[in-house]
Amino acid sequence: MEEQTQQNPPDSVASPTKTIALETENSQSLISIFGKIEADLKPQTFVEELLVTDFAANCWRQRRIRQMEKALMDYEISRYPCAPAVPLIATKAALALRSADSGSGIFSLLGRFESRYARHMAGALRLLLQLRAARPSTQNQKESL
Repeated sequence: MEEQTQQNPPDSVASPTKTIALETENSQSLISIFGKIEADLKPQTFVEELLVTDFAANCWRQRRIRQMEKALMDYEISRYPCAPAVPLIATKAALALRSADSGSGIFSLLGRFESRYARHMAGALRLLLQLRAARPSTQNQKESL
């Protein structure tokens, strides 16, 4: 029983800073992104709020994956000193990509996660729009009276 009182009430959505943000991530940035998405999508019901939260969470996760990819590339590029043998940043980037992914498949994994989050975002948005389209408009309700 005591554990139930510490959980979120059944009619609220859990705080994204507790369920989505990693300890090293900027919680204020996460809250800002969630706020902007909520302001754009304007959920009207609890189910819409859940779908908007799902959309925003996957947007954040996709952003995280992109940051990981950038960090990995920056790290690998930094391992190649500025030398006449590697004159162009594009060459350094290509060499870094090759060494970072050599046998590990890390970029394939990051790509799969990015695609997964994009599909989840598209699915949540599609379902949100379908729910709204299926809801009787107030104009139609007034006309039927």
